[in-house]
Amino acid sequence: MNTLEETQNDNLEQELKPKHKSVLGIRAATALCIAAVYVAVVLFSTFSFGPMLNGRYALRFVYDFFVISVTLVCALEMCRAFSHKYAKPLWAFVVFNVVGGYSAFYIIHYAVLDESGGITAFFGVLATTFLLCIVYTMFSKKYSMNNVLTTMLVLIYPTVLFVYMLSLNYLPTESANSAILLLFLLPAFSDTAAYLFGTTFRGPKLAPSISPKKTVSGAVGGVLGGITAGGLVLLLSEFPPGFISIARL
Repeated sequence: MNTLEETQNDNLEQELKPKHKSVLGIRAATALCIAAVYVAVVLFSTFSFGPMLNGRYALRFVYDFFVISVTLVCALEMCRAFSHKYAKPLWAFVVFNVVGGYSAFYIIHYAVLDESGGITAFFGVLATTFLLCIVYTMFSKKYSMNNVLTTMLVLIYPTVLFVYMLSLNYLPTESANSAILLLFLLPAFSDTAAYLFGTTFRGPKLAPSISPKKTVSGAVGGVLGGITAGGLVLLLSEFPPGFISIARL
């Protein structure tokens, strides 16, 4: 009986090994692709040369394009996810909010030249989108308030969060570069360190009922990774490489 169990365990281990290698390969390939995008966006966002547009280097708008693209993709993905279990969000209002909100952000920011004017304009479009969505549903026979609720949730999460990401690029002086670097480096360092510490040291689970695979060692690694990212950004802000412009126009 023991021999049979040992044989079954050996077979199970043999089946898991290729799968584990395959998962690691997928993780590595995905990480490389994400890292390439991160590096490109960060470098182009901090280059201090190129044509000027409205008193700013045009390459800095690469960051804006990245944020707006990610916002739209994430918002539509949230709509798709909600549709599987809850009332279907009205994706047209989501797209309207993203396009209209960011357009208002730029118009007010450059017209008023106020640091907070763009965010205020974005929230104005958000409130208008809420009202239009409610009014549309009141006269629709196909949709109900449940659709409005899921739509509003998508408009708040993740859309609202990304407008603050966009505003980092419009902070004064060296704060913008430091904020953008921290935005990209902190989650990358934290997640990577959490994974490496968790798979290496393992140990007790952090919250088994919520996330069975998360460990205390992984949580500690994540905190240390975040601290390392913060220290690196501080170091780069004090001693910036030649291609990073600390003095912004």
